Amino acid sequence: MRRARFFRTGIYWKELQSKYGTERGFLDMVMREKNDIAYDHERCGRIWQRVAPELEPYPQMRTSDGAGAMQMAGAEENPCCMGTAAEVSLEVLAGFIEQELSACAAYRALARRVNGEARNVFSHLAEEKSSAASQQMAAYYLITGECYRPAIGSMGGERLAYCPMLRRQYHEEACGGFNYARAADETTDTCLAALWRELSESAYHAAELLMRLLAKKMC
Repeated sequence: MRRARFFRTGIYWKELQSKYGTERGFLDMVMREKNDIAYDHERCGRIWQRVAPELEPYPQMRTSDGAGAMQMAGAEENPCCMGTAAEVSLEVLAGFIEQELSACAAYRALARRVNGEARNVFSHLAEEKSSAASQQMAAYYLITGECYRPAIGSMGGERLAYCPMLRRQYHEEACGGFNYARAADETTDTCLAALWRELSESAYHAAELLMRLLAKKMC
């Protein structure tokens, strides 16, 4: 009985090889089918029509009456990522953007005050903060279809001595990491949550860098 079952399995696998070439080819086919289910064909269809209006991008997915509605399993009117579920987090998102822009300006100002390793660290953190703000402004556009207009002007705040300044920035980064993680847990948008978890780790890493600089100045 076991031999017969193995023999039938062997025949089935030979059929798969003749059709897909290799095991990798078969797995690629399965993954493409899964991705097609979640893919936003309606939006891609609209883009295609602007590029080549004389061609039909997905003729096999149109309804028989020619109405043009897509028949996709699990298709939704709203995007599954950076869509309706993320709209309730727009105020929080805007706050994070302003926070990152402010931190970027602070680190650039600090980099001009110091030399050596500290200057390199502050320049690096300024770039990290700029990237974090840009990523979230991109998320804002994906959710709303509108560009975010930053409210921040120039960096405010008092000019502190070196160690008090490191202390202040450390706490801002540590609190930022915590707030990102909390926001990621509260949102129901999976893509926005993933972005905020990534930024949470980045903020905690920035706090570690600042603590190392501070440790070198302690008596």
